Amino acid sequence: MEVLSELWAVDKPSEVRASALEAVGSVAKAVDKGPFGPYVSAAINTASNALQKESGSDSEVQTSAIYLLSNIADILKSEMVSYVETFAGAVVSVLKDTRSTETTYKRDSSVPTGPDLSFDISKRRGQDLESDEDDEEDSQKSDLSADEEKLEETEEITDDDVGVRTIVSVRTGECEKLNAAISLVDTLCAYAAVGIESYLKDIFGITVAKLTDNHDPTVRAAGVKSIGNIITAAVKLSEFYADEGEKRTSQRWEAWASENVEEMSQELLWQATHENMIKVAEACVLTFETLVDLSTSPDHPKLMSKAMVDEAHKLVKRVLKGRTMAQGGGEPPDAALLLQEATGTFKKDQEDEEKTEYAAGSKLELPLLEAAIDLMSAVARKKGVKFDRKFKRLAPLLEHLLTNAEEIESRALGARGFAEAFLSLGAAAQPYVISLRPVLTRILTDLREKATQPAAPSPGSSGGTTSVSLSNGELRLQWSATWCLGVLCSACPQDMSVHYSQLLTLIMPQLQTEPESHASKDEMTARDNAVFALARMIRAKPESIPMESILPQLLDKLPPLHDKSETEVTTDMLVALWKKQEKTFLSMLQKVLGSSARILRATLIPGEDRLDLDDSARQDLLKMVGEICARAQASGQAGILLSGLPEQEKQTLNQALASLSGPASQ
Repeated sequence: MEVLSELWAVDKPSEVRASALEAVGSVAKAVDKGPFGPYVSAAINTASNALQKESGSDSEVQTSAIYLLSNIADILKSEMVSYVETFAGAVVSVLKDTRSTETTYKRDSSVPTGPDLSFDISKRRGQDLESDEDDEEDSQKSDLSADEEKLEETEEITDDDVGVRTIVSVRTGECEKLNAAISLVDTLCAYAAVGIESYLKDIFGITVAKLTDNHDPTVRAAGVKSIGNIITAAVKLSEFYADEGEKRTSQRWEAWASENVEEMSQELLWQATHENMIKVAEACVLTFETLVDLSTSPDHPKLMSKAMVDEAHKLVKRVLKGRTMAQGGGEPPDAALLLQEATGTFKKDQEDEEKTEYAAGSKLELPLLEAAIDLMSAVARKKGVKFDRKFKRLAPLLEHLLTNAEEIESRALGARGFAEAFLSLGAAAQPYVISLRPVLTRILTDLREKATQPAAPSPGSSGGTTSVSLSNGELRLQWSATWCLGVLCSACPQDMSVHYSQLLTLIMPQLQTEPESHASKDEMTARDNAVFALARMIRAKPESIPMESILPQLLDKLPPLHDKSETEVTTDMLVALWKKQEKTFLSMLQKVLGSSARILRATLIPGEDRLDLDDSARQDLLKMVGEICARAQASGQAGILLSGLPEQEKQTLNQALASLSGPASQ
């Protein structure tokens, strides 16, 4: 650090200063806040000075300084509040003054006059947003490209039918600096909202302005996402001051957030449907999801109006139909109109070849499609069981995606969309069981047959055969279909339990992936979702499961390897079986304690591998462990029960029990 601190001095060449600042940021992230603690103040002061105009820093040095501040904020988290005032003003200046594009004008008689394609939020306020009907699309499309260094746009400037060609050159170095500054703001909003409070409204205004005058899709997309993070920070400030008893300050931030949620939701809707940059459209949809989720909290029920939530649903439908300009714009082919608005069902008289034509003709962009599924999930969480009526309009589109999409990843997203909706619909998912279950089981059957068939030996091999490996896309389809079936088992246990035998045949082979087998991310996710599906099946109808053979295998696979989003499903199953005093469960309490210990230990691991377990789920699991050990102690079996566990698991159990009533007996 001493050597690096000498290299970032003002008198050093800019490229040396930039490299030194970047290296210090890497060191900070690598060693974490403990070892880096003594250098925090000096590093922040140096980075702040590098951002000042009078320091003579060029763009590269300023960018490296911002990256350094971001890395320090990542490791300090809420402790960064104490340092924000040191550099926040300089960061605001960078956001305000950095221009990532340079515009020149050239008269060109070959360019006809046309409508102004620039972005102006004020012109769009009050406009009717996307109706539930298929509104007429704006026929004009700009020539902006996400992959070009120079972008072009036409504007009406003359009055003699002679256009002016506007040449917009993207300054990549300035774009990188802007992106770095926006990323730093996002980190501060997440961890140090109180520290950045006095700058928050200014940053919001500057960020919104960047959406209207910037032609670089990366900067615009980052700015769109940052809007959601800034409003989230305002909501956090409202909650903070409410806890501090400062009601008026809390209400002011709540009101500011609510006002901007409504206004920016309209802007996001407009840009998502009228903008032809796929990155920007995706960012708009994801940010809309953030805003809907904020309004789902019982503490902020009025943050987003019902009308705007309805618009979010319409945006999802529009993306699924391939109706945004980012997806090609214009009117979709007639075969894409899969809805009967009155009933929300497929048109039964539609020809199969028409459906195939639609699937082949609409290359849905996967990131945008995935963002739309996320937004649909947020709307479903907001609406709860009342989402049923709106979902009837989306279900045919998802079914079409699942069964007819060319890209296998799109089919996986179709299955995932159903699962996300069913989590909120609960028993209201029952009407979909009859038609959807056979589709999902057919998918798993086909993938299982492919995975178990022998592959032809390669030239020059010894002649042996190996099984065929599923592609990443096929694995995603597999785990999405498996997850969806598991969710259906929870939502509709009576309808699904009669099919448990078939489901077990399809799901159990997916448990074979082991962490030490160097499996891919998708292979581990497939295994984890098989675990979640089995846990849901057992939780819903344990009497329909051959517990003696299934439960031991499931317990051995806990905790999840990669997809940890539904760990609570597995702990809920364990606690429910204990409360029910299920016979097979009671016969293997040593395995149950071992699985519980591994789950609890995973919640203590630092860094990205840490398992985030809901507080209530953790307390229920601890209570179950305590009751099992107390009963074992009362019967004199505690020593036998714990003796067969690995030492690490015994230590974890002792620590867990100590937090309740005392150490477990060895």
